[in-house]
Amino acid sequence: MPLVGRSTAMQDIYRALARLMQTDLTVMITGESGTGKELVARALHDFGKRRNGPFVAINMAAIPRDLIEAELFGHEKGAFTGANTRSSGRFEQAEGGTLFLDEIGDMPMDAQTRLLRVLQEGEYTMVGGRSSIKTNVRIVAATHRDLSQMIRQGLFHEDLYYRLNVVPIRLPPLRERIDDIGDLTTHFLNAAQREGEAVKSVSPEAIRLMQNYARPGNVRELENLVRRLSALYADESISAEIVQNELNIAERPQTSGMAGPVDVSMAVETHVGQLLRRIRTQFTAGGSLSAGDRSGGSAIDRHGAQCLRRQPDQGG
Repeated sequence: MPLVGRSTAMQDIYRALARLMQTDLTVMITGESGTGKELVARALHDFGKRRNGPFVAINMAAIPRDLIEAELFGHEKGAFTGANTRSSGRFEQAEGGTLFLDEIGDMPMDAQTRLLRVLQEGEYTMVGGRSSIKTNVRIVAATHRDLSQMIRQGLFHEDLYYRLNVVPIRLPPLRERIDDIGDLTTHFLNAAQREGEAVKSVSPEAIRLMQNYARPGNVRELENLVRRLSALYADESISAEIVQNELNIAERPQTSGMAGPVDVSMAVETHVGQLLRRIRTQFTAGGSLSAGDRSGGSAIDRHGAQCLRRQPDQGG
């Protein structure tokens, strides 16, 4: 199973998934962004009775509202301007398998009405089509929104909610499963190693530091941090100091002048400067540098920073 974690919260998720594997019940997965909703949907498919069929995912938040129906149900040739050929929709592509409707809370009301009709009748009509097409898919939906509140605000159909919310699964945020951070960190380091990164480990102190950090991006944010640590630092063991440096960078507020795209040269300069300060501090503490050496080291720092600033002007 692609899920990682041995905490009590995750054990509850595993038990729920085990009971659902051999059913076709519609599932609604809720949870904050970055908690792994699509991984759960894939696990339901890959270990379920429809494992030999296709798994098709569609993110409602990523599709223009006027194209959602064509994406879901397909369209006939000439159905609208630019429809030069017939195109299958996600329901047709997922036939015999699982259709994962991600960010269902971002679906427009008119598309919700048509989806409700499909779930009620088990058939749909392509955009521009006339004949009904029977559908045989398992529906798994997911959202980070509070659909009950959206119903009260008139933004989500109550009938559709009850059609989708047959079996609800709530994924816990990372702050409710901090005991899993060590296992998740090891998992992400191993993944980086398989992709060619050097073998790394993380010290127990660094793990404790990550457990105490408020992580609004949940597992996805943790993965980004671990991948960054693996790529940017040559140390075989990632220390608490290194982790703290990265967390400080992540939490540093941007000034109004840096609200645009990231300045790569400035980011590299900042990172190299931090490494030089660490090295200079370690040697100074060991008493291995004289006053003249330390002055020379400062000159090297200044020269390196100047070179970094000149790099964007070079060709190539």
